[in-house]
Amino acid sequence: MLPRTIGFGREQGGAGSRNQWKEVQVKTYGTTKKRSDLKRREKEKTEQSVYLGQAPEGLFECRFVIPNGDQFPNGLENLSVLDAVRQSQRIWINVVEPDVLSVRSETMANLREAMGAINWAFHDMRLAVENPAAQFIVQMPKYAHAEGPVFVDLGARPVIGETDAPHEVRGAEAIVNGLIEKIAPGLSNSMETLRGLDKDLSMRAHLGRINIRQKKTGAGREFSLKQFEQLMKTYSIRGGASLNSELADVQFVDNVIDWLSNPAHGLVQEVGEMECKCTLAIVSPECELGGTVQDVTGPSPQVWLENPFSFEHHPRLDCTVASPDRQFDWNFEVHAGIIMDTAPKGMRTMIQNLPMSGAKTPDVSRHLIFPTLKKLRPNHIDKSVNETKLKSSILLPMIETPYVVEISITKSWKGSEVAAPPTITWSVEFYGMHWNETINTASRDGRKKDWGNDMDKIWAGSDPSLESRLGDFLHCILRIQAALDDLVANQAQQSE
Repeated sequence: MLPRTIGFGREQGGAGSRNQWKEVQVKTYGTTKKRSDLKRREKEKTEQSVYLGQAPEGLFECRFVIPNGDQFPNGLENLSVLDAVRQSQRIWINVVEPDVLSVRSETMANLREAMGAINWAFHDMRLAVENPAAQFIVQMPKYAHAEGPVFVDLGARPVIGETDAPHEVRGAEAIVNGLIEKIAPGLSNSMETLRGLDKDLSMRAHLGRINIRQKKTGAGREFSLKQFEQLMKTYSIRGGASLNSELADVQFVDNVIDWLSNPAHGLVQEVGEMECKCTLAIVSPECELGGTVQDVTGPSPQVWLENPFSFEHHPRLDCTVASPDRQFDWNFEVHAGIIMDTAPKGMRTMIQNLPMSGAKTPDVSRHLIFPTLKKLRPNHIDKSVNETKLKSSILLPMIETPYVVEISITKSWKGSEVAAPPTITWSVEFYGMHWNETINTASRDGRKKDWGNDMDKIWAGSDPSLESRLGDFLHCILRIQAALDDLVANQAQQSE
């Protein structure tokens, strides 16, 4: 399922306890500039839609012959994959034979330029098919002499065993450099492929726990660190392991929030109130429809609906990092989907008529609060909906970085059965505050997304080197991991 974050902002003014719920108000097209941008995009959309139909007579034409079948781009049987090229180049494309396209334009010069754009589109489609999505790598242990054993059991998280070797702490710089060597080469190629994908993208890092679902028959449970690295490479090829980022031990979440939001631990600066948000979503096989819940503590909370999102069920990019000497593993993933213009009628009726009452007292968490969902009338139930979700989050901007830590609890129900006890999980996400907007910004020609030179609009920073800016991001991950390690050690010490 496609992870989504539905907007957030900083509310100005007001004093209060740092544990007080402070809702993030979401307003859409609230300025003259935004309204004019919306009108301009609607006008452009109307003008460009003419290129999606049959070509008129009297145009310049050329034929584009697709090479032999083994090079036929995946997905070309649906010509909508070339819509972006049609609209940006102002051309008409039609199939005249299974391997021949008719390309027409009002000028010969435009036609020549369009042929190059079509070639690039085919190139990107082939890369999207050939590029592997999943990658498992191993992060260096924080202790220089920790070589194992790593215990690997079915249905469990790999963990490193105790060692009698001296505990010489390895510097964060060495760990980050090791990660860059493993991640950067493949990341550049994968991200370049995603730039050309004509879909909406969502990018996130998650902390969680790797779960081993399959293991070779006869394999033992103890591996040296080098053997464990080889084992994780096999999961990149064959599957059998995954990162569980929706965690069941919800009783831990308040301790995590208290610890990470404490400026003494170096992740955030002192704030009077923590930014919070609550989102509601219903999910069907076709799409997800939801939005931000406004006035969570009021008598009648309302949902500020966003456009539905038709999501792909598997990420286009998934780099999962095993950290067996830490309390949490992590991953970085990119999902793709399409923002739909309208929601199915039944889903919109259901979510608009889902009764809610405001949160009175905390139930699962001291920090994260939820409105109460009430039973729907039978005529408001959409049977295509297979899940209803309420997600309550606290947002912690990391000091002196463009990144934010989002700690959440999610309540989920099967279908519309919101009167039944929910499944409750918690999660930690990490992402750039600018990513939601930047990752889907198109370049001037409309063919690819504009992520800047060496992706400097995604991986922010003043250094021109992608590796250096990516390193800044990885340092942030290590700081979060270290803070959570310290929390667990502190709890263990207090329980002795």
